[in-house]
Amino acid sequence: MDYAVTYEELTDFIAKKKEEIANIWTERAVFIRSEPELPAGTVIDREKSVRWNEEEVWHRNNSRKGKLASFQAKINACNKAISEKIIEYIRSEYEFTEPVAHIVFNAAYERGHSCGYDEVIHYAREYAEFTERLFTAMDLR
Repeated sequence: MDYAVTYEELTDFIAKKKEEIANIWTERAVFIRSEPELPAGTVIDREKSVRWNEEEVWHRNNSRKGKLASFQAKINACNKAISEKIIEYIRSEYEFTEPVAHIVFNAAYERGHSCGYDEVIHYAREYAEFTERLFTAMDLR
């Protein structure tokens, strides 16, 4: 860990990533409207054979699936970056080892992710402070 991550840096980072995610969702929605899934039996070119049309529908739908998977991969990467930044914050703010920071994060994520990252951070801080009190009581600090 090169430097301490402040709460402000963490919230700024999350805001930027949330904006990035929103832009990806918008781009995905535009793509879905412009490239709908083609039902079986769609005729793309009446001058071509039935077989060619079937293969073309299959290729276009497969390409569409790949593009949708690409959008999801970008969203997943943003969410992973946010999770890693929260773990980095926990490590730097509370001087925890990586395994302890992961345990705190996982518990906080489980409890708060349905309400968003602000709630995850809230629970992470709450659980980290509780962990600090345990460490102090056990003379580990």
